[in-house]
Amino acid sequence: MIKRIMVIGGAGSGKSSLARTLGEISGLPVIHVDVLYWQPGWTMRPQDEIRHPATSSSTICKNRTK
Repeated sequence: MIKRIMVIGGAGSGKSSLARTLGEISGLPVIHVDVLYWQPGWTMRPQDEIRHPATSSSTICKNRTK
């Protein structure tokens, strides 16, 4: 059974759409790494605020605007 899938690609290549579809099909959580490291306006989060990927994926995904 697959436990993790990593989607990598350039800007605008469809990573988020593919990840969302894979999450729906597989039932796996989708974690957008940008949300872990970047604040609104693409300013980097301070090191002490960077969240670990083990943070609840549902919380992370709800904060995703796209």
